[in-house]
Amino acid sequence: MKQAIIDAINTDVGVLTEVFVRAIATPSHPIVLFLDDLQWADELSLQLICTLAADTEINNFLFIGSYRDNEIDDTHPLTTQLYDLKRKEVAIIDIHVECMSKDD
Repeated sequence: MKQAIIDAINTDVGVLTEVFVRAIATPSHPIVLFLDDLQWADELSLQLICTLAADTEINNFLFIGSYRDNEIDDTHPLTTQLYDLKRKEVAIIDIHVECMSKDD
C-alpha cells in the first residue's frame, strides 16, 4: 500500500512537471536544462528527465546532459533510459570528450 502511494505521488509530480514546462517554455523564453554527472542520478529523476525529453507537446525546451561513460554499463539506469529514448526516436546527439591534459 505504501509503495502504491509513493508511485501515485511520483506520477503526479511527473505530470505536473510536464504541464509546467509546457506552459513556461515559449519561443521568446525557451528553457535549456543542463545536468552534469547523470551517472549518479537516481532512477526516478532519470525517468522524469526522459519523460520531458520525449514529450512531443513540449516545444522550446532543450535538455543537455553529461555523464562519465566509464562509470556506466549496459545495466545502468541511465543506459536503459537512453535506449528507451532512442527507441522512441528522440533526437540525441552524442559528443564523446576525451581526457584533457594540462597542455590542452
